[in-house]
Amino acid sequence: MATVLVIDDDPVTLRFMIAALTNAKIEAVGLGDAMSGVHTVRLRRPDLILMDLDLPGVNGATAVESFRSHPVYGQIPVILVSGMADLEQIREDVGAADCLSKPVNPAELVRRVRRHLEARSASAC
Repeated sequence: MATVLVIDDDPVTLRFMIAALTNAKIEAVGLGDAMSGVHTVRLRRPDLILMDLDLPGVNGATAVESFRSHPVYGQIPVILVSGMADLEQIREDVGAADCLSKPVNPAELVRRVRRHLEARSASAC
């Protein structure tokens, strides 16, 4: 089963996204900050990362750039989640696979996550 690492400092949003993925039979692990995410990526090697941009300490864009610079973790697709108006430009600048605007629609969240998980699985064959 594929694992999605969900990183968001808002506990309500974090629980919401984890519940949407879990209801869709997608394993989700939640964290509240980017530094914990960086460590968890090294330990668990998730199949996809769903990350808020506006995080305390290390922000989501900086974390994505650190993932992209690593030869192994750089291949993990990242979907950015934010309420920022220039989200698409930020996605392009940091090299994220996709982006979702807040408030997140649960059906759209699941659809996008599945699409990226399927593409990752197909490229591994």
